[in-house]
Amino acid sequence: MRRVRPRHCPGCGAPAHADGHTGAVPCEFCGTPLVPLGVPDPRSSLRCPGCATLVAGGASFCPACGVAMATATADDASPLDCPACGEGVEMASFAVAPNRRRPEGLSLHGCRRCGGCFAPKPTMDALVEEAAAAAVPGAIDPRSVPRFELRTSGGPVTYRRCPSCRELMARRNFGRISGVVVDACDRCGTFFDARELEDVLAFVRAGGLLLAARREAEDLRASAPARPASGPWEPAAVGTFPEGTFALAGFEAASALVRFLGRWIADRFGHRSDDS
Repeated sequence: MRRVRPRHCPGCGAPAHADGHTGAVPCEFCGTPLVPLGVPDPRSSLRCPGCATLVAGGASFCPACGVAMATATADDASPLDCPACGEGVEMASFAVAPNRRRPEGLSLHGCRRCGGCFAPKPTMDALVEEAAAAAVPGAIDPRSVPRFELRTSGGPVTYRRCPSCRELMARRNFGRISGVVVDACDRCGTFFDARELEDVLAFVRAGGLLLAARREAEDLRASAPARPASGPWEPAAVGTFPEGTFALAGFEAASALVRFLGRWIADRFGHRSDDS
């Protein structure tokens, strides 16, 4: 049986017994949020404007991407409550990933108590698409794609309410092979527990969605009826990618593949309501 490493409050050193992945509870002695090990104190942290990583307050540069934190902004008047911590625990609004097309950046709502964050659908789509663009289709090494141990408490599964529409969100293993189970509302967006957004984007940048798509295509090919070798590719009939899709090279081909994958991923992974 695996031994559980003891934890202590970073504020006062008292023993801590909270599970930071299901919504942090404050230390019973000093009130400091008890977040997963390695996650900065969400009360004073900011989201990196470049890569959306949660960065400790006072840092001059993001330790993940090197972007200057001087441009990071936060508005503590977000209208949304944290799905993990419950009603009455408001989140802050951060602006991330600005560019020439959107100088104001994308809206990301982060909880000052548990370190989790809610990415509205436009933000989620843009972050994933831009992270996927960093992956080179022809150079994906399955061994280099980070996959994480599924975090389960052993108790009953808790379904959280979307902070926007208040409907129950679905629990999904992002990309089906990442090991990161997120809370997703098809209409409004996705909620990530502390550190999960960073894990998901690292998975995507390393080619995780390309790997998931390739495995899905291989499974579909294996289960499809045999066809003549000279026959044309029929996506409606076979439901897979054309031969050589993952050997494409060049910026235009990669960009086209990213756009195609975005639509394909939304169709394949955007409507599942289980943890598989």
